[in-house]
Amino acid sequence: MKRDPALQPLSREHLTALMLSYCLKHGRSSNPRYPWPADPREQVERVQQSWAQELRWHFEAEERFFFGPLLPTLPAPLQAMTRQLLAEHRAIETRIQAFDDLSDADLPDALSSLGHLLETHVRCEEREYFEQLQQAVPAEQLAKAGAALEAFYAEREPVRCLFTGTLRPAGS
Repeated sequence: MKRDPALQPLSREHLTALMLSYCLKHGRSSNPRYPWPADPREQVERVQQSWAQELRWHFEAEERFFFGPLLPTLPAPLQAMTRQLLAEHRAIETRIQAFDDLSDADLPDALSSLGHLLETHVRCEEREYFEQLQQAVPAEQLAKAGAALEAFYAEREPVRCLFTGTLRPAGS
């Protein structure tokens, strides 16, 4: 199913999150144009940069404009999936915040584990949640949420790409 325009900015950000998850799981980038540091502490710095510049904003946008307002109107199975995705947001945030407390020896496994969780989370949102959301929520309600998301991103500073270093508008 084609992605509803209201969800497209979130889907674009999911691409970056999937690239990040690959780097975390494998300890390297799959593309030589997007270098990834070999040192786990430098990888943590990149993850924390991603959290500050994009991931936390992405989570806030999903929660503020889609998860929260739409939850009461969703069918029970989609409500349960929403709650699961919210729990995963908290788990991802907790893991990122815990990196500074880990020993160097524990970092590779923690980074890989975060990569797996992030990939599973994004793929669920893209393949299941957004698909079902588009079917369950009236188009005008999605459009309203999309307009609020667009206004939210318009107020944000541009995002520096984690991989290329280039600036781009938030949500693009």
